Parts: sequence; C-alpha cells; structure tokens
Amino acid sequence: MTEPKTAADAKPDADKGKQAQRDAVDRLLSTAPMRSTGSIRLGGRKLEYKVEGAFIPVVNTTQTDKRGEPEAAVFTTAYQLERKAGDTKPRPVCFAFNGGPGSASIWLQLGAMGPKRLRIGNDGSMLPPPYEVEDNPLSWFEHFDLVFVDPPHTGYSITASDDARKKMLSVDGDVACLTDVIRTWLSRHQRWTSPIYVAGESYGTTRGAAIADKLADQGVSLAGLILISCAMDLQSIVFEARNDLPYALFLPAFAGVAQYHGCLKGPQAKSAAAARALATEFVESDYLRVLHKGARATDDERAKVARRMAELLGLSQTLVEHRNLRISDNTFFTELLRERGQIVGRLEARVAGPMGLSRTHEWDFDPGMESLVGPYTMGGMGYFIGTLGFDPAWTYEVLSMDTNKHWNWSRGEVQGNSFCCTSPDLSRALRRNPHLRVLVASGHFDLGTPSTASDWSLAQLDIPADVRRRVTHQYYDAGHMMYTRDEDLRKLKKDLAAWLSMKPPKRLQPLVDEGLIDSVARQLMSGKEAMVFVVRSGDETLCAKVYKEATHRSFRQAVDYTENRKVKNSRQARAMAKGTKFGREKQEEAWQSAEVDALYRLARAGVRVPRPINFHDGVLLMELVTDVHGDAAPRLNDCEFTPEDARRHHATLVKEAVRMLCAGVVHGDLSEFNILLAEDGPVIIDLPQAVDAAGNNHAQRMLMRDVGNLAAFFGRFAPELRATEYGAEIWSLYVAGGLTVETPLTGRYQRRHDAVDLRAVMREIEATREEEAERQRRMAGD
Repeated sequence: MTEPKTAADAKPDADKGKQAQRDAVDRLLSTAPMRSTGSIRLGGRKLEYKVEGAFIPVVNTTQTDKRGEPEAAVFTTAYQLERKAGDTKPRPVCFAFNGGPGSASIWLQLGAMGPKRLRIGNDGSMLPPPYEVEDNPLSWFEHFDLVFVDPPHTGYSITASDDARKKMLSVDGDVACLTDVIRTWLSRHQRWTSPIYVAGESYGTTRGAAIADKLADQGVSLAGLILISCAMDLQSIVFEARNDLPYALFLPAFAGVAQYHGCLKGPQAKSAAAARALATEFVESDYLRVLHKGARATDDERAKVARRMAELLGLSQTLVEHRNLRISDNTFFTELLRERGQIVGRLEARVAGPMGLSRTHEWDFDPGMESLVGPYTMGGMGYFIGTLGFDPAWTYEVLSMDTNKHWNWSRGEVQGNSFCCTSPDLSRALRRNPHLRVLVASGHFDLGTPSTASDWSLAQLDIPADVRRRVTHQYYDAGHMMYTRDEDLRKLKKDLAAWLSMKPPKRLQPLVDEGLIDSVARQLMSGKEAMVFVVRSGDETLCAKVYKEATHRSFRQAVDYTENRKVKNSRQARAMAKGTKFGREKQEEAWQSAEVDALYRLARAGVRVPRPINFHDGVLLMELVTDVHGDAAPRLNDCEFTPEDARRHHATLVKEAVRMLCAGVVHGDLSEFNILLAEDGPVIIDLPQAVDAAGNNHAQRMLMRDVGNLAAFFGRFAPELRATEYGAEIWSLYVAGGLTVETPLTGRYQRRHDAVDLRAVMREIEATREEEAERQRRMAGD
C-alpha cells in the first residue's frame, strides 16, 4: 500500500511541469527555420517562391522581473516571392489566421490563399480519399507575400506557462499576442516598408477587427483588412435567453437554406435569393415588432407571424408556436429535414447528414464541417511533413476544442461583458487611418456567421458615410468556407483583385464624392474615344465610361456623324462654328451627350444595349455586361463560333439593327469591335457616332456598312452569310415605310437598273476604301 502524496510532495511535480513547459518553448524557439521552395503560374507569370516554417517568440512586456522572458512560441508559415536582382519595390505582405477560437490557419492556407489547395466537393460534400494538395491557380500569392499564423495552442504553437496560457486564451490576450507576432515578423524579415494587410476568418474576424486598432496603437498602419465570414458582434449570432437579435438576423438565412433543400412553397420557393428577400421584408415589417411586444402582442398578431414563419422556414406552424416564435439554430438544424431523417449543416448548410435511428432532437455533429476536417487534416499533414519538411515529431493541432472550451470572451478591465464585440475597434481603426479599406466576404449558406447577421453588424459600425465607402461586402453561394466551392473561390479572387486594384482616377473622384459610386475596381479598356472602368455602387458592379477630351481622341470623320445634330443655344452654335475655346468645349459636351441620348433612346426601344444609369461631368455610368462566369463580357472579335452559333447571333444582330432603325437611329460604326457577347447573347455598345436615320445624308451608307460588317464577320464561320444583302433590303423597306421590328427579312434584294450616278459611286467607293483601311488599322492595334 502506497502512502498518499502530501502538498510538499506534489510541489516538485508541479515545478517539473512548469519547467517542462518553459523548456518546450525554448526548444521550439531555438529550432532553425524549416525552408523549402516552390513555383506556381499565376496571372500568366511563373512565380518562384520560398517557404519558411518558423517559430516567433512572444515575450513578457510587463514591468516585472519576468520582462523579456518568452511566453509563447507561435508558428508561422510564410510564402515569399523570390526577388530578381535589382527588384527593390516593396511587395505587400498579408498576415492570415483562422478562427475557432482554437483553429489553426490550415483552412485559409490550403483552401483559398496559398499556392497549394486541397479540393472539396463543390456541393460541400466530402470527397473520397486519397487527400492531396494541388497547385492553386486562384492563389492570393499573386498579390501578396503570405504569412499564415497559428495562434497559441493551435498548429505547433504553445505557451510557456499556465499564466501565459490563461492570458492568451482570451480575446484581449490573443489580440496582443498576434499583434506582437506581426511586428516581430516584420522586423525579422526587414519588411517594414511593405504595405501590410491582415486577413481573418470567423473568429479570425473578431480578432482581426481588434488587431487593426491594436496595430495602429503601435504605429503599424494597415493598408487593408479582409474579413471572411464575419463575427465581430457575438450578440448577433449567439442564441441565448433575452437576446432576440439572432432570431431576427438568422431568419432570412434560414429561409434561403430551406429553399435550397426544397422545403418551401409559393413565391419564396422561386429561389434562395427570393426566399431571403421575402424573409428580410417580413422581419423588418412584422417580426421584430411582435418580438419586441412580447406578451403584449395579440393572439391574431402572434398567429399571423407564426403562419408566415412556417411558410418561410419550411417548418410547421405548431412548432413555431411551441418555440414562442423563436427558432434557434439548433432547432432549425434538427427540424428542417426531420421527415427525411437528416440534420442540416451549420458551417455549410447545403450539406445534410443522417440522423440516428432514434431521431432525437440533439444535433450531435456538423455534417458540413465533417466534410472538411478529415481531408484538410490528412492532406495538410501530407503537405506539411512530406513537401515542406515540417517535423513529424510534433503534433499539429488543426482544431483544439480544449482551447475553445477555456476561452475567456470578456474584454477590458471590467471583464464582465457577456457578448464579445470588436466592432468598436474596427470603427476606431477606420476613423484613425484614412487609407484603411475593408473587404468582407460572406456565404449565403453559412449558418454559423450568416451574411444577414454580418449585414447588420457592418451597418452598426460607428463611422460616417465617407468612411463607410471604404468597406466592401461581397456575397457567395456557399457556406462559411465559401472558397471550397470552385465558382466562389474564383469570385473571391476576382473580388479581391478588384478591391486591391486602384485609386479612383481624377475624372471618377467626383462620382465617389457624390456617392454615385463607392469604389473603382479596375480599368476595363482604353479606346480611341474613352476609357472604361469597372466600378462598384452598393451591391452592384457597374461600368463607367470616361470620355477623352477631343485633343486626345482619335475618332475619324466626325463631320459625317455630326451632320444635322442641332444645338438649341444660338451663342453656343456660333462658337462651335467658329471653333473658339468655348465652342470646342460645347462641341465636346454635345459629342458626349449624343451617346447618352442614343443609349437612353435605344434602351427604351428595347434594343439590347447596356442599361444606362447616370451621366455626370463626362462620365457615363451604365450596366456592366457580363459573361456566363460573371466576368466582363468579351468582344465578338475575341470569340470563335460554330456555324450554328454564327447564324444565330447574326440573325439576332440584324434584328437589333432593324429595331434601331425603327427607333430612328443608325449605329454608324457597328462591327465585331463594338459588340459584346453576354451570357444571354450579343450586346451593342459604343454609340457616340450614332446618327439620326431621317436627318443624316450618310445614314443609308452607314447602315449598309454596319450590316455588311456583320455579314463579313460571321461569314468567317458560316460563309453563306457573306452573300446576304440585308442592309439594302432593310433600307429599302425603311424608305418605303414598310419596316417594322416584325417585318420578315430574306437577305435578298432586287436592285434597280436606273442611270448610274458615277460621281456618287466613286464617293461611295472612296469612303468604303477609307473605312476598310481604318478597320485594318484597328485590327492591327488590337
């Protein structure tokens, strides 16, 4: 029989344990960085990179005898571009981390941002093994060097003592720790001159919002903050008694998920977007009011709300009433698909998993998360150990539930607030730094941090309107880790590139100041008349055409197009005729307004042109024409067609030329260079040279040329189109008063044999020769 240990006996064991923790940290910090190399092709370039896995010390900064002692060893995985000799331009660096709390950074590293990616089923499902990483053609490495940070007790990172562990397993301690890591990494790698970005996911957004302000305290001005699946305000996402906010904020997201799984009827069953919109309208008109009234609501009011909730959520009205009009996340997960014997995923609500045969009301696992954990762990370890050479003797904590369990959510000196909130930190950081911009990404099928809750959280930021324009919110049709879906990973990369792209040009700045647009994503093209930019206005992506001044414009034969264009102001007309400076300014305004007038006129007539939105000080704001992938639509001259597609598009455009003529307009420069191929067919663009069919002597020739250009282009793919004579047929019907949009056309024309006007013929030949020469020059330039 052994004697029980006394307190004195236990002390040496405790001391040994503490020493072991300190020794482990010292051992990791003394480990040489693990280095390897790689390459990837991004943006048409082959990028050589070096990878470094290294531990960063976090030291005690208190004014005590422990000052300077290591408190933690934090593991970072850094991808840095191999610089060419003489390349001294500072390259941006982005620090990234995931959430939990208790999650390593493996998800962002191998899901979205890093040069390697682990593929998951596009529907969120778990693919069968083996699990291996592959090159990521949508890596963010094209834009930044990347540093992935594993907070203490995730990945390989550990703390040196129980006190340090307790401190760092808290919101404020965690923020202070990672802020120190960022500063130390910048010093160790001499990157203080680089633009600095921070990206966080889930709880990483809670952390990231606070870090933006904490870094500002320490003299680090961020260029940008990226928040993926935003969770800055826990009150908006935690279902607890006396907190009605999540019940309202989750309801639209629930409705979208219910529609996805085919549980709805009526108007809300049309699409997930329709369900969310109708649910949002219901929340704002009836639901919040009844929740606020509580027992003061009448039986009729409560019954009406319960009935509508049942319609929007695909649940029974009885269940809604039994839950006191409050459907929590757990209730939704277990009740939506109960008749099918399934539970709904939380982080990826497109995924459902089987219930046990007992069909209890317990939600005992997240089927959306289970699809990810195994593949990421196995594929990630294979990459870290087999490719990068990280030490297999250490245990890499992908998800530390113990860390999550012991997390201290309270903040500040009081330590008494129940709902953590870092929105004030982000608001302050945005007000302090006039160059800080924020990109927020939300998945519509995320029921952990729903996009609808993020909308509310961002709307509550304590910032004025001009600062708010620096916050961009983008949405995706997947869950919490939307980047596991190929289409959303592509969209996320495109949205990131647009967000990073550029400062508003001088001519567009007034539109930003007036609130007509929020930001300029990128330049789309620069032509002989104008530059075209992709811009954002609210949730819309639009197109802004910025007209060049006449002295910088190379458009030829303007006199043919301006014939019979009237200027009502006689003083302006005289100045334009004399060519004075004032006259040239007015002539320029008239030239620009011609396209605006034609665009609105043709849009009203049903011609397929970009939808005009606004015209302000030489800038035409209009619809951005997109292709099937949501990218800017290509011009016809960049496309190849089958004979069948060529005939179909040719017929469509001949019909559009007729529709234009019936509206009294001839395009005047219609060709494969001025037509875009959108998802739903051709779209006609570039109309400053449009002429009045009845008032311009050149209208017939221009129409014939327009239609002839169409036949010549599509005739490359369907040769018989070259022999058609739609232009002559259309014009003869127009002159005779017999042309309508519904007039059947044959493409044949019986010519008259009257006396020939040789001079007129020679003029037409010469004009055609000049036009063809101009066409060849344009083709060579493109």
